[in-house]
Amino acid sequence: MKRAFCLGVAVAALSTAAVGQVRPESPATAPANRGADEARKTLDTYCVGCHNARAKAGGLALDTLPVDAVHEHPDVWEAAVRKLRGRLMPPPGNKQPDQREIDTFVTWMEAQLDAAATRGPAAGHVPVQRMTRTEYATAVNDLLGLELSATDVLPAEIEVNGFDNVATALTVSPAFLDQYVAAARKAARLAVGESVPKVSSAHYAKPKGDDERTKRDDQTGQRP
Repeated sequence: MKRAFCLGVAVAALSTAAVGQVRPESPATAPANRGADEARKTLDTYCVGCHNARAKAGGLALDTLPVDAVHEHPDVWEAAVRKLRGRLMPPPGNKQPDQREIDTFVTWMEAQLDAAATRGPAAGHVPVQRMTRTEYATAVNDLLGLELSATDVLPAEIEVNGFDNVATALTVSPAFLDQYVAAARKAARLAVGESVPKVSSAHYAKPKGDDERTKRDDQTGQRP
């Protein structure tokens, strides 16, 4: 009895899991799938006869473009919408869709294009980029009116594929940051000077005989 009960529980669990995996189509995806199916039917009926991978009229093959991935080729589908709106395609002499079919396809395709536009371009990862030592020295010279030599205060740049001014080459390490700070301090000293001026002295020796001549002239009232 106990064994049969455990077997029943296992069967019930498996049945529940199977039912959970076979989910009915959600209301949100159902219209989208129907729209894609109708769009594909319209293309296959009126367009693919000429615009296929074999004939490739106008350099276009619509049979290889999935309608459920409009964002991958928005330029192609935008051109198709313009052609259909202007009744420029299919060309005269070919089987023509009625206005209802055109309106259905254009409305659905424009909605897909608008949704794809909101995703924005995929720019990828852009690493942090610092100034090159030449750019740094030039900026300091322009701002402070100095003649700071980049080769004297900063190390040489590394090269990546022959370029030393791309983000991949312009990385920042703790040691490199210390060198930039040292260069900034040197530029500040050259522009402002020392915070505590150094005391200096100078000795000027008087020519011999000048004191006696001056004393004698004062006594006699004479001036040289």
